[in-house]
Amino acid sequence: MLVFDRVQISSFFFACLSFFSLVYIPIEAFGTGILTRILPLCFLVAVFFCLPKKSLFINKYDWLLVLLIVSTAIGSFREMKTILFWMNYVVYIFYYFVLISAITQFGSVFLYIHLKFLAYFLSAAGFLAFCQFYLYELFKTLYIFRDTPYFESKGQVASLYSNPNILGVMSAFAIFLVIGIRKQYLISRIMFLVLICCCGLGVIYSGSRMALALVILLLCFYTVSKLGVIFSKISFIFLLFLMSVLSYGYSQISAFIDLNFRDVVWSGVYRVWLSDAFFGVGLGGVEGRMSDILHEISWVQGPNNFYWGYLAEAGLVSMLLLMIHQISIVLHAEKSDHSKSAIGILCAIFVSQYSEFFFNYVSIFLIVYYNALAWARLSTIERFDVVPFNKRFALTKP
Repeated sequence: MLVFDRVQISSFFFACLSFFSLVYIPIEAFGTGILTRILPLCFLVAVFFCLPKKSLFINKYDWLLVLLIVSTAIGSFREMKTILFWMNYVVYIFYYFVLISAITQFGSVFLYIHLKFLAYFLSAAGFLAFCQFYLYELFKTLYIFRDTPYFESKGQVASLYSNPNILGVMSAFAIFLVIGIRKQYLISRIMFLVLICCCGLGVIYSGSRMALALVILLLCFYTVSKLGVIFSKISFIFLLFLMSVLSYGYSQISAFIDLNFRDVVWSGVYRVWLSDAFFGVGLGGVEGRMSDILHEISWVQGPNNFYWGYLAEAGLVSMLLLMIHQISIVLHAEKSDHSKSAIGILCAIFVSQYSEFFFNYVSIFLIVYYNALAWARLSTIERFDVVPFNKRFALTKP
């Protein structure tokens, strides 16, 4: 009974963590909401102390994330802004370790409870986009909905997010997630249809072209995944390779496709990366350097691409560690429906980042990412194929 109570309490804290990582409370510092950073950390610590064994369990491939913390710290300990972004990054790596430890000690039920919450929560945000579109003036008076006049003029809404593109992409992720948990019979058919419709509203009213592309990717992926999990793995490797080629080969692609000024931005990010190729300029450090490098830009400009942005901010060493880690997890995922669903979400995540850079900037994005990684390696976790981070505790089944 004690373990069951711990599962409930820990699941509640994890739900609160996800909720407050997204819901905006207008208290800011360094251009970001303070409470959306502090409250998730408080709930994460609470989950850790709810674990029967106060230790972190790390798979042999997850030690790459420990090295990643060190490599990103080398580039980030330059100024206060990059240090704060690095601290936020470390919090969500710690989130992943706590999630794995909770699954190890409580079982897969802990992960599925949280995946179900994320499906409902992200779907609700999609439905709120529909409401916001038709009641825009009313929603402007509610402080949890941020005013986006530029996107309003284009007929786009952002719901709980900071801009419509994040809403659209996260709603597309939610479609992958809802289908995945339906395959595990965690929701009824009626609820499945309701959630899919809510997610669809988020995609439509965001006006995001990338979100529509992800929905098409969803249809293609599930067609391929029916052939077996090996084809899902091949799809992930192929898409990761394709997005990398399309990003790093932008100068050749721009001769055939209008990249809508992104080729200019990426040329600037490339020059930022050259200033410290191995360890980067620090997490969150690209935006402040773009206007100094490119005369065409006189405003704060992000990389608009994960593959260039992460490379410039974290460096080549960190990029290689990150890629090896996730490819290792995908390649070692076992033959099961949950593995295919998780790989599908990971495919959507890395395709979406071709024209966006949410990594380390959007907390709810990182939460979905790390839950997908945990879901992909769920069978491995259930076999307790881990080593204790804290050597004082023996590894035994709860």
